[in-house]
Amino acid sequence: MRVILDACVLFPTVQREFFLETGQLYTPLWSDRILDEWYYSVLTKLGEDAAAIASVEIETMRARFPNATVAESMAQPPTGERLKILQSIALPDASDRHVIISAIRGGADMIVTANRKDFPRAVMAALSLRAISPDEFAVLLWSQNATEVAQAAHRVFARAQAAGAGVTSKALFKRARLPRLAKALATGEDDAQ
Repeated sequence: MRVILDACVLFPTVQREFFLETGQLYTPLWSDRILDEWYYSVLTKLGEDAAAIASVEIETMRARFPNATVAESMAQPPTGERLKILQSIALPDASDRHVIISAIRGGADMIVTANRKDFPRAVMAALSLRAISPDEFAVLLWSQNATEVAQAAHRVFARAQAAGAGVTSKALFKRARLPRLAKALATGEDDAQ
């Protein structure tokens, strides 16, 4: 499964870390523009120090997933026809067109985004794509491989604890806007006991 991670999914630390930790269960994809959007969101919302950290994280992501960046020159058939369809479609937010173009060029099956309203179901279906929320995608991964997802979530939680997050695993993932994953993880922990 090839999946575009939108900038709004990369911005929140816990979401980003979770989806990178589970990156062996799917093929994560992004474009330079998506990474730039994430970087500039960090810069404008959190400042230069946080942006410097984001810059290092971007390079780490590129090294860890060397084939994840969808280049403008990449094309998966039938890209030409899908791009023609996209040109004839009006999106709620035209600035999100690049995300769909990256998905098409990268041969993605879906786009994980917190802004699903900007990717209407009918538009996505016409392009043979699907847009789902981060929580939906996390639960999809859980349904396909609960053990590996739980292990990835544990690693993310351990890093958060080491950084001083004084919350439970369930609270951490709920705050990260992954409430259904938090519930699945809590249920899994109960089952293991």
